[in-house]
This record gives sequence, C-alpha cells and structure tokens, in this order.
Amino acid sequence: MKGRALLLGILLIAAVLLPSAASEKRSIEELREEADAVLGLVEVSARGRIDVVFELADRLKEAGQTEEALHYYETALRNNPWALNYQLAFAELLKEQGSEELAQERLRIVSDYAEQDELVVKARHLLGEDVDISVPPIGRIEDKEHAVVFVPLGEVDILLVKEVAQALEKELGIPVVLQEVEMRLPPPGRGPLKEMLHQLRYWLKAREDREQVQGLLAERALSLDDLEDDYQALLDFYKALAERSHGKEAAEQFSELVDQLSGRSQWDADELLNVLKASVRDYAQEGVVHIGITGKDVYARDYNFLFGWTRRGAGVLSYSRFTAEFTGETPNRDRLGDRILKQSFSSTGLAFGIPRCSNPTCPRAYPHSLSEHDAKSTKLCDACKEGFRQKFGQE
Repeated sequence: MKGRALLLGILLIAAVLLPSAASEKRSIEELREEADAVLGLVEVSARGRIDVVFELADRLKEAGQTEEALHYYETALRNNPWALNYQLAFAELLKEQGSEELAQERLRIVSDYAEQDELVVKARHLLGEDVDISVPPIGRIEDKEHAVVFVPLGEVDILLVKEVAQALEKELGIPVVLQEVEMRLPPPGRGPLKEMLHQLRYWLKAREDREQVQGLLAERALSLDDLEDDYQALLDFYKALAERSHGKEAAEQFSELVDQLSGRSQWDADELLNVLKASVRDYAQEGVVHIGITGKDVYARDYNFLFGWTRRGAGVLSYSRFTAEFTGETPNRDRLGDRILKQSFSSTGLAFGIPRCSNPTCPRAYPHSLSEHDAKSTKLCDACKEGFRQKFGQE
C-alpha cells in the first residue's frame, strides 16, 4: 500500500499539471485501429492526428514486426516528412533490411537538417562518420591574451555549439573554446515546472508514513534538506521512487512529464549568470570572457524573454527561442546555427565591454524580435570589426 500511495501522489501531481502524462499505454491492436482510421482521412485532416501512426510504427519496431513498421513509418512520413526523428527510425530499419542507398539518403537529411544533437549524432554514426561531442573540463587559457570560453548550462547540443564556436573564432581571430564546469543550476523561476517542484516538496514533507522515502534517502545519502535545495536531486529522487513503486514505465512517464514542463518554463538569467560567474571564478583571467550557453528559455527582471544577458566578463546565451521546436518552423540546422552565432557576437562584444552597434544588419544590433534577429547578417559590420581589432590589439 505504501508503494501505491507514493505512486498515486506522483501521478496525481502529473494529472493536475499535464493530464496526458498519466494516460495508460494502448495496445498495438488499439493503435492500429486508430492509425488506419487516421490514414483513411484526407491529408489535411490526417496531419493533425498523424502522431498515432508514428506511435504505432515505433511499437511495431519494438515488437520486431519490421515489415509492418516500415509500412506505417513510410505512410506517416508521406503526410509529415519533416518529422526527422521518425526519418531516423525509418532509416535504421531500412539499413537493417539492406536498403542501404535509401537509408543513407534519409540519414543524410537528418544529419543536415536536424537541430538536436541526439538525432544528428545517431545519423552520422550510421553513416560511418566520426562525431566528437566530448567537452574538456574548465581550465585556464594559456599563452593567449584574449579568448572566449563557452560553458554549457544544463543539457546543451554540444556538436551545434562547437560548430558555432568555430565560426565565431574564425571571425574574431581569437580562440573560442568549449569547456565544462561542475555547477548546480537554480530551479526555474517561472512556469509549470516551478509549480511541480513546489508540489513535490510539499507532498514529500506532508507524508506521515515515509518508510520507503526514508529508505531511498538513506541509500542515496540524502536528506530532505538536500531535496529542498537541489531541484535536480529532487527530480532524480522522484524518478527513482516511481520506478521502485511501479516499475520503469512509471519512471519514464515521470521523465516525459518533466521534459514537457521544462519546455514550458523559464529560468532567471540573472541567477544563471551568478552561478556561472561563481563556478568559473577560480579560472578568471584578464582578457578571457565566459559565455554560458543554454537550451533553456530565460528571462530577467521585467523582460518576458531574452536571447542573451551579459555583464562585463561573462554572459548567458539562450537558444531556446531560436529552435524550430519553439517557433513551429521546419527544422533547419544551418538557420539555428546562424541565429546562435549572431547572438554570440552580441554577447561576446558586450562581455568585452564593446558598446552595441547601431547598424541594423550587424549581428551586434539589438533585436526586438526573432524577425529582426533573422534580418541581421552573420558578418560583423566594419565598425564592429574595428572595435574588436582595437580590443584585441590586432593589426
């Protein structure tokens, strides 16, 4: 009963915040019936419900029913060809079946257009390409007067950031490196995940009978105060609790809920910047700026959102609102990289103390919207080039 009570608490929270997260898994037969009904609709009507066809294809793939899975993947992709995660799943099956040429065609599309590292890395591995997503630990920059250090804040698309770093280095003529530092990020300052964390903590403290909770705390050498102060530890604890109470499916369901709520929450850029500056303090150097890169949506003070937030010597850059997932656009890796690069010029210049640019096409001009950001060039204007050259002592 205790395990059931714990799971019930978790799922009740999930049901309040995101009802679909607590739904039961349907059988393949139920999915097939619904998928066939959707495929019987005209294309416009089917588009809004095509996810059930992809879900069926995934389940058939898991069950080893390859031919039928291929059929449903291909049929669904005719309706929504830009679902690149399913293009990857389709390509994996094609490769297993020996359709190498067609598989490579789809893998190349995923590699070139997908915005998430997870998809790109898998596609390139299947294409036989080496991919380096390692990040060295933070350290001092030796023998260089000026440098930019990108620091991941939370989970970041490392390969994408490395590509941006290379482009920024080429344009500025100084080292731009990616380094990792251990840090504990603050919880979100706004949105549904903040509310969920509050409810989880309240529910945990309110439990009179906490034998199972105490057992898991002891195993992990944690206290309730630890879960109060560290939101990621709290989420990890509840995921483990869900798995212990009701199996892996409950834990996966909880993780899916957290991912969805994270995507609808915002982090305080001032708090992130304070954590970044404290984390890199021992590695601070004159002429070296640290830019925290994050995929989290950020805000500060009375701003609804921000692309970047900078103080002298350090800044935070968020690419959340540059992604196709946020804007509803067709995935485009090059476009996303260009958007991040433009913001990198702006954040880097401000971190070095160089005033903003008044040229609207310069990447260092202040944009009031994504459309204004897109209207800017990926190349510095002559005035900003000269400003950087003077700052770096370049001829």
